Amino acid sequence: MRRLHWVVLLPALLLAAPGARGGGIELQEMSAAAQGRVLAVKARLEDASTLFYNPAGLAFLRGFQVQAGDTLVFPVFTARGPRDAAPGEEWGPVSTTNVLAAPPHAYASWGGAVGGGHAVGAAVGVNFPFGMAMTWPDDFPGRHLIAGSNLQIPEILAGVAWSPLPQLSVGAALVVSPAQVWLRRFLGPEFGLVGDDGAPIPDATVAMAGSGVGVGAAAGIQARPIRGLYLGLSYRSRIRLDMTGDAHFTLPGLTDRSGFPDQPVETAFQLPDIVSLGVGYQILEAWYAELDVEYTFWSLFEEIPLDFPDDATGSLSQAIPQDWRNTVTVRFGNEVRLGARREWAVRAGGGFDQTPVTPRYLSPMLPDSDRIFVGVGGGYTFAFGLGLDVAYLHTFFLPRAARGHACVEGSTESACARPYDDAGNVPAVGNAFPARYASDAHLLALTVSQTF
Repeated sequence: MRRLHWVVLLPALLLAAPGARGGGIELQEMSAAAQGRVLAVKARLEDASTLFYNPAGLAFLRGFQVQAGDTLVFPVFTARGPRDAAPGEEWGPVSTTNVLAAPPHAYASWGGAVGGGHAVGAAVGVNFPFGMAMTWPDDFPGRHLIAGSNLQIPEILAGVAWSPLPQLSVGAALVVSPAQVWLRRFLGPEFGLVGDDGAPIPDATVAMAGSGVGVGAAAGIQARPIRGLYLGLSYRSRIRLDMTGDAHFTLPGLTDRSGFPDQPVETAFQLPDIVSLGVGYQILEAWYAELDVEYTFWSLFEEIPLDFPDDATGSLSQAIPQDWRNTVTVRFGNEVRLGARREWAVRAGGGFDQTPVTPRYLSPMLPDSDRIFVGVGGGYTFAFGLGLDVAYLHTFFLPRAARGHACVEGSTESACARPYDDAGNVPAVGNAFPARYASDAHLLALTVSQTF
């Protein structure tokens, strides 16, 4: 075994942690009422979850409200070989096993007038707006890149809002994000692992678990300049996550593991800045519609710094380039209120979301693509303040392909200037794991609330 292989392995493994994010793992469906309107709620959302979407809305609430719920997420990712695969080298389709994610959400708020036309609001909450879990079969051709992952980034929020005028409110919130990540992958034949008997080790694996805590903030403004018109602007700051973890190798049939020691690693990545603008209008007495545009600053994710504090050689620490891009999301949501007390709510909407992952780094660690989503939902509020809301959202990932090939003898392509790269591998042109991806996801949310 060569120590050089270990140098290559750990950066690739840690790369999967931030790679599990992006448009792919940004899960803002943290309220059934908001999900029914496909999250087009930045200009107006009259319940406690506005703490998460736009804290300025807290000053428009009245009384105490507590709410809690869950979002069931059913993602399915499918991969198959590239279209130009050589005869006999075709593979797939291969799909991830269904890993049900059930991120909860809970909020508590108070809002009221304080005289002189002023109003204030405050709230606390917890949710899981970033995360992903997936498991590929053990015979998946990309198992040397990723076999399984589980990324959880919950948020703890506390916010306040103030309304200096009946038509205007401003708000802010503190956000604390404790993150955890677990990943597992197989060590491919390129590592040249052999057991004590001299035979190759086909099922060697490595797993990593890490954690870290980040702190950020959110702010927003909402305005109602004329009757029926609602405007909202919200900003969520970037959050830096400094992660510390340990890598553990499973090498069946091998006694001497000095070339693959377990040791700590440190890295950092950032959740992005997000700016959202919402414009809503009360079209009819019972019908409200809103259009939101969201801009996410993923381009700050340029590289992953890696540090190995216990490395005696000093050769392991490095930075892995990424090259993500900023993205735009467009949402259009509707809500119709029915009944003598407007106790019934019917919601629906749709939108489009760009992926931040560029073709060069598209991989089974995050087979992300641009997506179209549609959602429906409904709710009922009892006379004594109990509210029940449900919503369903279907996300259609547009098919996407990663193209690339290994260098061959005599190639004049610039990437093939040398027969081997610094890690001793044959360099590739374009993507190092060419494949085609097709995915979709189903989300079902339920929120129960009580207003006092």
